[in-house]
Amino acid sequence: MVFTARLVNLRRSLRGEIAPAHSLPLPSQFCVKLAKPEYIRSLAREAWFYEQLSKKEGYPGAVTPVCFGFFTCPLASESDVQIPAWSSVRIQPEAPSYTRAGEEPVYDFYIDDRDVKYLHSYFDDDRTSHLKSRWHLKQWRERADRSPVVGTLITERIGEPLRPKDFPNATSTIRKGVNHFSKEAETEIMVLLDDLNAAGILHGDVRFNNILRDLSSGSELNHWFSAASQICPRHNQIHLYRIIDFDRACRWNTDNPVDQWRFARIQSTTLEEPPFWGDCTQ
Repeated sequence: MVFTARLVNLRRSLRGEIAPAHSLPLPSQFCVKLAKPEYIRSLAREAWFYEQLSKKEGYPGAVTPVCFGFFTCPLASESDVQIPAWSSVRIQPEAPSYTRAGEEPVYDFYIDDRDVKYLHSYFDDDRTSHLKSRWHLKQWRERADRSPVVGTLITERIGEPLRPKDFPNATSTIRKGVNHFSKEAETEIMVLLDDLNAAGILHGDVRFNNILRDLSSGSELNHWFSAASQICPRHNQIHLYRIIDFDRACRWNTDNPVDQWRFARIQSTTLEEPPFWGDCTQ
């Protein structure tokens, strides 16, 4: 579940002095993602990619939102903490009823979970980080301590998803049942994908609603924090959009020219696919 949180104040320590929000170089609003234990791996994976991109110049605040951390919080079994949104969400089609614990299907999968022979050469896990991950589904199901845990990912709040109306001079046409924007709009997205290619990251889920408008221009939402919005050093410009949701991403070796060509090409062709444009409304 995704929520918006407003920063009121911040303590300098657990019981220390309270610092007023206006004195802090932080955004006034944040995006807060909450996940059940079965889906915490998705948040952890997304946070890892934000962390990797933060080690490179010109990514946080320029290509992606700034990430403030990934946290987990165990809840005591007698805790009365409730997150109503989880119980109110209806999934279509509805899942069948299950009578025994552990029967419920969990839709949290990755390509590296699949036992496909030709994929083995692409995954280097000599340290068994994948299997030993505390959030791996197998590890979670086999845990003796199944106490409730909530995962939290906090980033700066970004604007609305990509829409044709953001390009008033663009004319959208329908070709083969897929929406297409003008060359101007396409260029705005392609430069972001080019940034990911430079970092050797395949997003894996590039869709219009994973590309959000930057609020730093003409908005008071994150006025102080975004006043110094990062200029992308690769394109020498402030991008109009940010890419989010890296929970399906993977990384390739940029020193390998074959992989660099192959994966960059795969990522660059996503704009031509119906999953990107199909649900985009005008």
